[in-house]
Amino acid sequence: MTSTRRYCQLLTTEIRKTQIAVEYAYSLKNKCAVFWVHAANYTRFNHDYREIAKIAQLHEHLDGEDLLFETRRWLESPRSGPWIMILDNADNLLEMFPPVSKDKKHTGLSNFLPQGSKGTILIITRDRIVASRLANMDILEVKAMEPREAGALFLRYAPDAISSSEDEVAFPQLLEALKFLPLAIVGAAAFMRENCVSSSEYFELYSKSKQTQNELLCSEFNDFRRGSEVPEAVLTTYFTLFERLQRQCPMAADFLRLIAYFDWNDIPKNLLSSSGLEGAENPVQFTKAIGTLLSFSLMTRSVDGLTYRVHRLVHMSIESFFPDENGKWKSRAVEILLDKFCVSKRGLLDVEVTGLAMYLPHVLVIIKTHSDMPTPATAALSGRLGSYLCQIGYIEEGEAYLRNYISSGLGIPRSKELLSACQYLGHALETREQDKEATKVYFDIIEDYESLLELSVDHHGHKIIAAVIDRLLKIYGKPFTQHTFALVRLQPICLRMVKFNIELYGRDHLLAIINIILLAKLHRLQRNYNAANDLYDWAVTKAKDIPDCHFYVLNCLIKLAKVNRLQGRYIQAQRVLDEAVEVSKRIRVNDGLALRYFIRLARALAILLSEQAEVILQRAVEMLEALQKQDVDGSTTEMLYGRLEQIGKLYSMMNQPGKASQLYSRAVARTEQALGESHLITLGTLSSLGCLLMEQGAYTEAEVVVLRAQKGFENNFGPESSFTLKRTLLLGILFSCQGRHAEAKSIYERVLEGYKKTYGVEHRATLKAHAVVDHFLSVHNTEGMSVDLKTTFNDAVSQYKRLRPCTPPPPPPPSPSTPRPQYREYWEHRNDIYCMLFLEDEDVD
Repeated sequence: MTSTRRYCQLLTTEIRKTQIAVEYAYSLKNKCAVFWVHAANYTRFNHDYREIAKIAQLHEHLDGEDLLFETRRWLESPRSGPWIMILDNADNLLEMFPPVSKDKKHTGLSNFLPQGSKGTILIITRDRIVASRLANMDILEVKAMEPREAGALFLRYAPDAISSSEDEVAFPQLLEALKFLPLAIVGAAAFMRENCVSSSEYFELYSKSKQTQNELLCSEFNDFRRGSEVPEAVLTTYFTLFERLQRQCPMAADFLRLIAYFDWNDIPKNLLSSSGLEGAENPVQFTKAIGTLLSFSLMTRSVDGLTYRVHRLVHMSIESFFPDENGKWKSRAVEILLDKFCVSKRGLLDVEVTGLAMYLPHVLVIIKTHSDMPTPATAALSGRLGSYLCQIGYIEEGEAYLRNYISSGLGIPRSKELLSACQYLGHALETREQDKEATKVYFDIIEDYESLLELSVDHHGHKIIAAVIDRLLKIYGKPFTQHTFALVRLQPICLRMVKFNIELYGRDHLLAIINIILLAKLHRLQRNYNAANDLYDWAVTKAKDIPDCHFYVLNCLIKLAKVNRLQGRYIQAQRVLDEAVEVSKRIRVNDGLALRYFIRLARALAILLSEQAEVILQRAVEMLEALQKQDVDGSTTEMLYGRLEQIGKLYSMMNQPGKASQLYSRAVARTEQALGESHLITLGTLSSLGCLLMEQGAYTEAEVVVLRAQKGFENNFGPESSFTLKRTLLLGILFSCQGRHAEAKSIYERVLEGYKKTYGVEHRATLKAHAVVDHFLSVHNTEGMSVDLKTTFNDAVSQYKRLRPCTPPPPPPPSPSTPRPQYREYWEHRNDIYCMLFLEDEDVD
């Protein structure tokens, strides 16, 4: 061998390297001389070389660099014999390789390391640059310690750590809390030994608060196996690194200051690159700063290079070392997330949430740390979080965040942020079938912002009000809904909006067309079909003249076809849908909005039993599969699987159970894996699959699926939630179909009591439940039921008619030249379970 062998242990994720070196040194102590040299700085290095000089019996008068060079020469000479040097904490790049000065010879610590063939140097470092320069390719990266190995290390330093049943429970939890970090384990064991504390007592103390954690991790201890005379502590070890980092790369230290307010795991690269720090937008400087953090092993990078991770204890150390007295870094972190975490709207409640999932953990951390003293910025972030959670199906959690923001009083009155939060709160209440509360929220928005219709030209404000009116019309379009007065109240508002937007933007502007569509929908709900027909027709004509406005044209045509169908103009309805099919061929993009309108078109065609429905539906399936491939970060997973269930429902409507079953099964398998067994979409898809199995007579398989859905909804939303009641009713229907009438009776009584308690006797949901129950009672001729359940279907229909608005008489029947379409007989004779429970009446009217 021509040179001293050098091997380097490089820390990657945990501080475990020194422990391995200790074991290695003890295994060689009787075979060769072992020299432990601390290389954190010049003083420690000089001290340890002086100890070697004493062993070598060098001249006592030697000092400074003379001592270091003389010790190096002795190690290179035959007089030293075989030896191994463990160069510990060789993390300081500037000490090892200081910049070359014109007026001074290079005197980095690397110059004093011996060469030749007499010994071996084992270098322990966190800095990849140091490792590469000193050891070239002979680098061993030290991985994380396994739980069993961490436990054995703990018991070696604290043999009495497990001495009671409480300790047996607390011990693995303590290891997890310390993240299996050897230095933390040794420090905790030392504290327990010195203070006669058990594992359970230490864990209880450690879990009390962040302050107690900091105090415990700052407790000094000596590792006798390393022979160190200088006390150590977990956090102070990191503090030394941070001080070095500030001198070597200030931008890297600033990145750590920001990271202190993010979550420690999966930190997106663009949170740092777009942080606004000086030099961060420069790709070379950014790469160097991140490279410094990586080389210090303070951070690791994902395989794709798009996210970073810091150790939990490193994260805690950052907060302790970098005080943020004036809140500068905390505010900057909030501003960055506000810029990135933006739920954008592209139309009437068409929401773009792509790419937001990666920011979610960091938003949660920011909101949690500001929960005691929220600021306007963090309150706005809370509102956006609520909006996002509602969009991806976590309605209850989203509603809580929205309410916190709205009630905090920190939102700017009539601001876009507060207006959007109120809108999403109404949407969340709608989803939970709390229509009365949602209506109140929507009308509050209209009252608060009605002045915009006269005084403001705020483009966004008009869009929001249009979206709110659209939601109100959706609520009032549901069966069994009392809305005559509300529609009368909305009509002048819609007219004022139409007039204002036409005067401001002109008849051909998109906002004017949107408001005309809303007015047409209002007329349709009032059964003013001729007026609705004329307005939809006008909107189609205007929308065709606007470039790239295919979605609005398609939407108007679908609505126009529905009005024609409700008027008995069946052939005309089919012609309008034929035109809609032609428009759909011009849509080339694959996105969530296009998928939504293709499903709507397929539904409209399916109701008329058109053969084109399957063609459009196949295009929707292909579009969905393409979008799933593009969903790399999982940000649109919930939306896509929700659409998959809707496509399955359409195949069920079209009496194609084979395709429907295939799609449902695929959706269940994928949603369970991607979203979890208790997610709203997973449970909803299970319900649809259960309905299909029941219709096919596969009652045994259906019972397993329906019970899973019912229990899932009950566990997540409670027994009296609308979601749970609907699935419990489905379970009762299943028992009726199986002839288990006594069990069905019990369920029916429980369900109807739940509906009455939750919604009231005359609520549309209660009346519909009565109608469904009575239908199945009449089909199975069940006797001996309670009086409560004897509400006849005719009574339910009477209640329904009484609650519907007073409207003009229905249109005259179609003329003899217009044949009564086949679809009417089809839907009249079809009474499958899905249509009874989940299909709104107006869809087949």
